[in-house]
Amino acid sequence: MPTTGNLGLVGLDVDNIMVGSSQVDKVYNGNVLVWENATGGPVSTVTIIEDGFVKSAPGSSYTCIQRSTTGSGTGFTCTATLDGNFNCTAVSVTNGGSGYEVNDEITLDFTTVADGTKEVTYVELRVLTLS
Repeated sequence: MPTTGNLGLVGLDVDNIMVGSSQVDKVYNGNVLVWENATGGPVSTVTIIEDGFVKSAPGSSYTCIQRSTTGSGTGFTCTATLDGNFNCTAVSVTNGGSGYEVNDEITLDFTTVADGTKEVTYVELRVLTLS
């Protein structure tokens, strides 16, 4: 929810600004943007938006790295669980990386699946929360 008011500030050099329990992404002084939380952060939780088709045996210890993202984050890694239909059913974040924003989409590359049998379609995630 937008909040307006007066800022009696000479400078603003902080990492996070909170209004109640909500984090503020931008601060304006009138119509002038005076601060933006543009650095993003590490991923805390994700949701699977495309469960892919990964040709490998069912299991829960497949190491994944970021193949691409719609944002500018880097360094995301996770472990994935595959079911008997070669679909990804769960993801556990092992390294949240840095520079991500909520709603960024991350496409995974399964590093522990042998070349030649990798993804037929890629698993895609949406960032839900940052830590």
